[in-house]
Amino acid sequence: MSKLLALAICLSILLTSCGGPSTPSPSAPADPIAALEGGTPIPGAATKLTFLWIGKQSIMCVGDAFERQVAYVDFSAEGGNMEVGEATLDAEGNGRARFAVPVATLRTGHEDRDRKLMGGLWLDADNHPELVFEATRLGRVRPTVWEVEGTWTMKGVTKPVQFHANVRYLEEMRNVGKDVVRLKGSFDINMKDHGVGGEYVGNEAVAEVWTVQIVVLGTMTRAE
Repeated sequence: MSKLLALAICLSILLTSCGGPSTPSPSAPADPIAALEGGTPIPGAATKLTFLWIGKQSIMCVGDAFERQVAYVDFSAEGGNMEVGEATLDAEGNGRARFAVPVATLRTGHEDRDRKLMGGLWLDADNHPELVFEATRLGRVRPTVWEVEGTWTMKGVTKPVQFHANVRYLEEMRNVGKDVVRLKGSFDINMKDHGVGGEYVGNEAVAEVWTVQIVVLGTMTRAE
């Protein structure tokens, strides 16, 4: 018997007697709140945040069905000096906020699909011209992580939402200004709950649950 074969047999006997090679235990799931941490916290003072209609903003709705769909707000669309939203915060890190975007500024990357999206079966832009998110409670849970509770209104139907967001401070950002705050977060919405899409929603082509992803920049005005 060759030395190599004898060694293989010995290893086989050893592994069998020990119950075989050990399987690594699955790692614990990451802390979703810790995963959102990062950046410089907002200074602890009462303040108002104004989120302007500028190209650096990003609001997307993503449906992850068999064919992944994305609808995004086109911040190059006509909006002038329109505001995306505003928020007020007290010195302890509590507050409220409101964001609104015109339905007509949503884009899917296909003109015919955009027209259908504006129609009565889908978002019914003529009768419900805005998508609105209102944060009825903002509360700091980590230096740069905030818990957000509020409502999402689409096609005239308002539903509660709750999520965590990273909120960080930047002293200055080019083409935005000084005392800038960046908010990044996401939450899920159910299209059927809002009467969107009818029988076309919930199959392999059009997801029933979509994720709203927000990355917006605001400028601070500290209270006197």
